[in-house]
Amino acid sequence: MRRTCIAVLIALWPGLASVGLSWEESSRFLAGYGEQPAETDVSLGDCGPMCDQACADVGWTSDPCCGCWNASLDWVQMWRVKTGSNFPLLYDPGQTSIYDTTDLDFASAAGIDARLGYLGPSRRGVECRYFWLSSLQSDNLIAPGATGLWMARTLPITPVLHDLAGATAPYSTDFQTFELLGRHPLGWFELTYGFRYAELDELFRPVATNGAGYAFAADNDLYGFQIGMDGPLWANGGRLSIVGDIKAGIYYNDVRTRSAVFSPVSTLGSATASHGGAAFLGEVGVSAVYDLTPSVSLRLGYLVFFVDGVALSADQVPNTGNLVGANPRVNADDANTLILQGLQLGAEYRF
Repeated sequence: MRRTCIAVLIALWPGLASVGLSWEESSRFLAGYGEQPAETDVSLGDCGPMCDQACADVGWTSDPCCGCWNASLDWVQMWRVKTGSNFPLLYDPGQTSIYDTTDLDFASAAGIDARLGYLGPSRRGVECRYFWLSSLQSDNLIAPGATGLWMARTLPITPVLHDLAGATAPYSTDFQTFELLGRHPLGWFELTYGFRYAELDELFRPVATNGAGYAFAADNDLYGFQIGMDGPLWANGGRLSIVGDIKAGIYYNDVRTRSAVFSPVSTLGSATASHGGAAFLGEVGVSAVYDLTPSVSLRLGYLVFFVDGVALSADQVPNTGNLVGANPRVNADDANTLILQGLQLGAEYRF
């Protein structure tokens, strides 16, 4: 292992002599708290004083010349932001709106944000990340206290009516994403680039108390490459710092939608559609980081996801035709925007 370290260090030495070696060290230098280690020659019996000192400053104790690992786990609490114009979702028999998009009332949902990364002495490295959000739910009565009949506002109308008393309109949004990124130093910051997969699934299922109703589902699978940047926004040379993170990418979106009307015992009619298109996904985060020890940090932050060019369940309602007609159809409308925002709290361990 030592021979390998020496060979790698000798090969990378011209770059190491002119580049900061760690994000934490850059933060301290930016705050005027310290200076970058002086350039010195590499001896065959040592990994190199620059590498040793930089890794020691942030508590890296395992084979510092060959790079170090970091792992983090955050709890997140996210909210869905209402976007787009208001339009009816459900009608009474006279085709008067009794439930529209403003009636959707999503509760917040919890999730996790897990990362594992490797950072070499030249601040070049890799990182994988998994973000998962439990289902965001809106589940309220269609018309509290009202009686009569209702139907979905498909175009043209699907002439299947259901009992209004006690009927509910559950709506769910599920989101998760996986990233595999490379890292490259860019001044005090680090450039990130690589592959991202995101899954966004929605289901709007208004239903009567006897189990009859409608279902409008929209599934999005996004594949593509992104570029971003993260690093220190403020540091006072002590334990506390403010860091920022921004990412954006254009993705291929594999869209699938399905609309159906059903009785308490069977499906009366349904239609499906699918196609591929372009989508945009951006992410912005700001966090306060407190170093408990050289190896352990706590983080409290704010996070936003912006997704455009996706199919949402509510927008499939007016894009669905008569589901019990001769040619039931649904157009996969993916010209929609979703915004998620929330808080994250977690810890990072460097080893």
